[in-house]
Amino acid sequence: MLTTGPTRLIFISAAKFSYAEVDLTKPLHLVGPNNVGKTTLVNVLQLLYVDKESHMSFPGYSWRDTKSYYFPNRQSYVLFECMTPEGMQVVGAYGKGPAEGHDIQRFAFSGEFEKGDFLNSTEEGPVPREVETVKQTLSLKEFRELEARNLRAALTGIGESDGLNLGLVPVRDHNGYSKFRDLFKGLIRLRQLDQSALKETLCSTYASEVESLEVNLKEAHAEEFETLQRHRRDIEDLERIEPDIEEALRLAHRQSALRRRLIETLIQLLQARSRNRTVLRAAKRRLRHQLQKTESALQKRDKRKRVLEEKRDKLNRKLGRLEGEEEELTKLTEEFSGFNPEQARSRIDELEDKRSQLLADIKSVDTDDPEQIRSRRDRIEKKIHQLQKRLDGIEDLMGPLLKKRLGKKRLQRLFQILNPRLLDLNANGEDIVLSDLDTLLQRIDEQDNRFEEGRWHFPGGHLSLDALSAPDLADYTDPARIEDELKQHRKEYKRLDHRLETARDVNAKREEAEKIGQRVEHLRSRLTKYKEAVEAEERLESVRSEIDNQKDKLKRTKETLADEKSNTQRLKQKRREHRSQLAQLEEKDDVIEKRIEELPSPSPAWTCHLTVTAAENSGPQSDQPSLLSSDESSLLLPSKEPQGTSGRILRLADEYEDTQDQKSRVSSRLQTTLDRIHEGTYEEYKKETRGETLDELRDQKEGLAARRHTLKTLWDELMTGLGRKVNDLLSSLDAVQSVVDRINRRLRGTSVSDLKRLRLEVTPIKSKVDLLKRFAEQDAMPLFSSKGAREEDAGRLRSLLQDHPQIHLTDLFNVGFAVTTADGETKRYEGLDNIQSNGTSITIKVLVHLVLIGDLLKDDALRLPFYLDEASSLDESNLEGVVQAATDMGFVPVLASPTESTAASHLYYLQSEGGRVYLGPEHRVELRRKETSDQREPLGEESLREESLEEESLEEESLKEKPRELTSDAQ
Repeated sequence: MLTTGPTRLIFISAAKFSYAEVDLTKPLHLVGPNNVGKTTLVNVLQLLYVDKESHMSFPGYSWRDTKSYYFPNRQSYVLFECMTPEGMQVVGAYGKGPAEGHDIQRFAFSGEFEKGDFLNSTEEGPVPREVETVKQTLSLKEFRELEARNLRAALTGIGESDGLNLGLVPVRDHNGYSKFRDLFKGLIRLRQLDQSALKETLCSTYASEVESLEVNLKEAHAEEFETLQRHRRDIEDLERIEPDIEEALRLAHRQSALRRRLIETLIQLLQARSRNRTVLRAAKRRLRHQLQKTESALQKRDKRKRVLEEKRDKLNRKLGRLEGEEEELTKLTEEFSGFNPEQARSRIDELEDKRSQLLADIKSVDTDDPEQIRSRRDRIEKKIHQLQKRLDGIEDLMGPLLKKRLGKKRLQRLFQILNPRLLDLNANGEDIVLSDLDTLLQRIDEQDNRFEEGRWHFPGGHLSLDALSAPDLADYTDPARIEDELKQHRKEYKRLDHRLETARDVNAKREEAEKIGQRVEHLRSRLTKYKEAVEAEERLESVRSEIDNQKDKLKRTKETLADEKSNTQRLKQKRREHRSQLAQLEEKDDVIEKRIEELPSPSPAWTCHLTVTAAENSGPQSDQPSLLSSDESSLLLPSKEPQGTSGRILRLADEYEDTQDQKSRVSSRLQTTLDRIHEGTYEEYKKETRGETLDELRDQKEGLAARRHTLKTLWDELMTGLGRKVNDLLSSLDAVQSVVDRINRRLRGTSVSDLKRLRLEVTPIKSKVDLLKRFAEQDAMPLFSSKGAREEDAGRLRSLLQDHPQIHLTDLFNVGFAVTTADGETKRYEGLDNIQSNGTSITIKVLVHLVLIGDLLKDDALRLPFYLDEASSLDESNLEGVVQAATDMGFVPVLASPTESTAASHLYYLQSEGGRVYLGPEHRVELRRKETSDQREPLGEESLREESLEEESLEEESLKEKPRELTSDAQ
């Protein structure tokens, strides 16, 4: 009998693969480095088994990015060759290219996959064919494009499949495919199978076998439940703000008491202020009259003082001018007291004669620039030193040495192209060191051989000697020539040195002539100023007489002015005293008025509290603004208290302000409390005035007890008849237990490495289940139940349903695992998260998924590949066990890791070249195992006896099913 299922997976120019062909009939292992494309191959199984793109999952990538990765262009294909009830068929998808957002189109055709249908052979190798060409070629093989609904129907055999029958997912009922799809994706994402997900999976997979999945008051009794919730919310809202309501009412009472105290203090304060104002007015009138008389006397004194001050200032200015003139005249006469004008004139004539002689001498000398002469002389001096050095060391110079060895003619010709300065260097000096003369002469001969017919030849060309002047060798080799040149330079040095000395004398004489001219001008200025001094001596006597007269007048004026100032000071002191007294009164009045003005004004609504003082008000009124209006001020009583009440006024003001602060704080706290209430209730109880709001809150607080009673009555009515629904939910829990027992029978013959036996255990959540059971029993037979216990359980259930009106079947149980190892030890785990062994956890996840998927399908001859993405987390023994168990159950595990494993019979080695991967049948390695008797041991008699009772109880149910059980004879 042929086995239905995919046989080959083919990639053509898809993802990283230029071409890939993988056999899916046996367990396989993809081996290769990270990012080479292993996960790419196995994740694509979703294209075959998942109908809608929205249900596909490629972790870490969006579906749009996934499509552009798998199908980069219109020559990208992913194909699944499948054995179906109708024979061999191919299901595939091609990309529509970037222009259409990398959308894909799935299709199918009859027959086996043939490369020639999709690839053209060229000299460079196979090239993918265009989609239109492929469609035309496959038209003879019943090519058709598939939509999601057609693919789903073709996979399951349920629905409109457009004539296509694949039969790859033969589910038992209409809802089976969606369950299969979820389980298949869960098999790929094993890490997500936690306690909650496993419970949801069990309930959703076997939903058709349970009577009820939930008790949902919100749906079954929507109107009643909404009424309950509304009453409950109202009560909770009131209970939540009840402390605030109590606080608001207390603060309102305190505010009223403080307001009454404020009224009493304000009345006393305004009466005391009125009496104080009368006393202060009389005292201020007296002081202002005395101050006016003093001001008049001061004005007269000030006028007389200003006249005397003007006279004094005029005398001071005149005296200052005379004294300044006296000082200048005295200084001038003293400066020329011993001056001889005739002697000065004689000295001028003498200096003029000397200056004329110097100017005549300057004209007769050479006018060369001294700096230019010095520069020329220094150059000659440097040349003398150079020649003297050459003459002193001529025996050691390169010139004489080379002339002796080469001759004058050769040397002159050679240094026509070389630098003659080399001849002037010491053979053993700092600039040149001659360590091997013979070698040097040899090199010179080599250069000399380059001269031929008046030209010097060098690599790449030649040089005519006529273009260069020959050096005079006598300048470097003849001592007599050097001596003559040295004498000529010394003679020139002396001449230039003499001219430099002469030029320096001319400058000195010119400077001396300028100094004599300046001295002559100074003497002439002194003669002119001497005439002024003679005239100043005659004026000095009259100036001194005028100064004495002005000083006498100034003295008399100052004495009169001092008397006036003394009188003025006495009047000012008297004025200051009057002003100080008046200021004290004003300050006293201002302090009281300012203090009262600083007090917060009373509310206009308080006028009714002041009318009790309106009987006898006849006191004087002030122009100052009052805390009260003009009408309210007329209501104050006349004062019967003595004067001097300012201290009492301030004390009353402090008391008023303190009371006002208390009232403000209380009012602020009250407003804050009300704002908090309004914010929490969305202003439900807010009225037009604060008083009306407080009345409303008082009424709500008093009616809270009645609301609680009403809510309890409504709940009692709603929960009547709830027992039947609870009983259905408890029956569903029993059905889940039966399903798990059936799963355990499927797992009974499965052992993986050291995991000899595996059982799922459903553990009811005792607190909830016991509560529901007691409630259901009491509801079914209320006459035989305790009234107190029934009310207590109903109350507990009501509390549970108030916050959670929906009780789901998954809320009533937990799923655990009993694992028996090869040594006979059994360990129990409450959920997968508590299993310390990662290998055991993965094994359980895989087996549970495979059993659940198997229960959904009705065809035994079925092969279903899946990706075991956590294979690297298992050791080799466990991995082999999982692969063998899955194979026995009709599944084809697909493994992937960087290293080889012997768990799968087929190994594919993936390698990337230039970022592309080619994977063909030639890359597959098939492993052949030698069967051993101890590969898988059957369960012992003791284990079989333990489950014999369970088998008998479920024998009838077993006859109705044809499960693909795994038995111990799988060896």
